[in-house]
Amino acid sequence: MAHHLTTPATLIKAAPSAWVIVALATLAQAGPGWIVQGVPVLYPFIQADWDLSRAQVGLITSAVMAGSMLTGLPGGLLADRWGVRRVVTGALALVAFLFVGFSAATALWMALAISFLAGMANSPLYPATSKAVMDWIPQRSRGLWIGIKQRGAMLAGVVAAAILPAIATAYSWRLGVLAIVAMVILTSLVFGTFYHEKPKTKHERHAAAGGNVFAIFKDRSLIALTAWGTALMGLQFVVISHMSLFLVQEVQLSAVAAGGLVSIVLLASSVGRVAWGAISDAILGGRHLVALAALGIAASIAAAATGFVTVGTPVVLLTLIVIALGATAMGWISLFTVVVAEVAGAERSGTALGTVNTVLRIGMVSSPPLFGLLVDISGSYTVAWGGAAGVAFISTAMLPIFARKRSTVMD
Repeated sequence: MAHHLTTPATLIKAAPSAWVIVALATLAQAGPGWIVQGVPVLYPFIQADWDLSRAQVGLITSAVMAGSMLTGLPGGLLADRWGVRRVVTGALALVAFLFVGFSAATALWMALAISFLAGMANSPLYPATSKAVMDWIPQRSRGLWIGIKQRGAMLAGVVAAAILPAIATAYSWRLGVLAIVAMVILTSLVFGTFYHEKPKTKHERHAAAGGNVFAIFKDRSLIALTAWGTALMGLQFVVISHMSLFLVQEVQLSAVAAGGLVSIVLLASSVGRVAWGAISDAILGGRHLVALAALGIAASIAAAATGFVTVGTPVVLLTLIVIALGATAMGWISLFTVVVAEVAGAERSGTALGTVNTVLRIGMVSSPPLFGLLVDISGSYTVAWGGAAGVAFISTAMLPIFARKRSTVMD
């Protein structure tokens, strides 16, 4: 009688549980965190070694982000066609290979070129890991699990901040980079070993093979969602770019006090990314589109309220407004990811997420200067915050008119 060895990988392949899938996706999502948040921890050592200005050091992060703008869309498309496992393990392996080169770089131009390529390799991980969760997790709990998955990059940043400076101090920043390489390789091996693709139906195989980016934007629901996401991404980067300046200039706080409130904004955003998913799952029964509309209205109100903050605003009220702004205007991406993938359908969720994520960068790039220009022209932060709130509200009003949830195989 033949005996079959039961291994953890076999068990996962047979019946993967939600926590296993999300743990693997969260681990893979940490990949970008090791680069985007881990490498900057080593900047003081790199700056001293190469005698760089602060602006030159900042170009390394800019190079990563510039590269990431090019591959989110094709990364999502490949996740639909090739599968999540191939895209994630391949992207992580390429990042590791590139940063071996970074550890040996002897000039800034070499570091910038490698960082640009690493950004390109990193970007497909967002749509691919999101697709992994959407493929395996039922609709009723996707919001919470996607929110947890999105914390992967932050967790990597926390670990990097704790260990990399010690390595760089005791040895060198180059060994610190190699430590990042080791973590990325380990992540790729673990994901490749334990993640198993969800079998596709005949319809899904046909749709994935014939899908294209242009088809995504023939879907009015996805157009409405993209418009909403672009508006909210714009509001998010207004908060990131202008909140501290607003608190110092308009509310006349000290730079230290303003920094403390900005920290509260970021903390609230971290909580909001998980909380909105949990609310959508537990209270609204998985009606994620309804939750997204509620989030958009709440973000609009929070932004408008921020515009009426003045020197005399009580500290408690100011803090509550800041918390609300962080939890809404910066806490929407996880729930948005769920809705886009559900509307697109299982067979093209990767393509949709990659495409939409690329378009959202329009809001990221354009909103900070436009907000500042509006303040300069009007002489009023109230007008600028009101304008940002109005854009968010109008885009939210489009959702119930144009966006419709599409049933997927998981539902």
